[in-house]
Amino acid sequence: MEREIFEARKASAEHLTALLGPGPWSSKPRIETVRDRIAQSDPDLLRRKSLFAAVLDGCVVGSVAASKFHPSFWKKHLWQDPKASAIGVFDLVVHPAFQGRGYGRFLMNGIESLAPKFLCTAVRLDAFAENPRSMGFYRAIRYSDRGRIDVRGCPLQLFERVLPEQLVNEIS
Repeated sequence: MEREIFEARKASAEHLTALLGPGPWSSKPRIETVRDRIAQSDPDLLRRKSLFAAVLDGCVVGSVAASKFHPSFWKKHLWQDPKASAIGVFDLVVHPAFQGRGYGRFLMNGIESLAPKFLCTAVRLDAFAENPRSMGFYRAIRYSDRGRIDVRGCPLQLFERVLPEQLVNEIS
């Protein structure tokens, strides 16, 4: 079976909205709670972030936001090295028709490859703790459970991947 060829590129929420209409990348929905932010996966709520898209045959099939600025509700003491510089990952989404085909993993690998270029030694994220599919996904791609937090009644699981020293030294 031939593997599909796809690419990742930096994208803006405006570009994705123009291509695909309102979606998780759009700033149109009103977000009132953390639970709603997670349900809507709206990366426009993030400060100083970059949005990346997985593109297949000119169509966006997934996106992820990344930032060096992390939410204040992440508990620093739960990270393996709380003082380490890390990229935060937010709102990984893959169109349902393309899920389970490697696009989410592709986007996460792309973020991991960027981390050393920004002098980061880890990638961190939170996931809705009541979503077994996302929890299994992050564990399957070698992210360690770092603890569970509750944000305004919304259970979140913190995940972290400390990058291999070889990768960090190779790029930085």
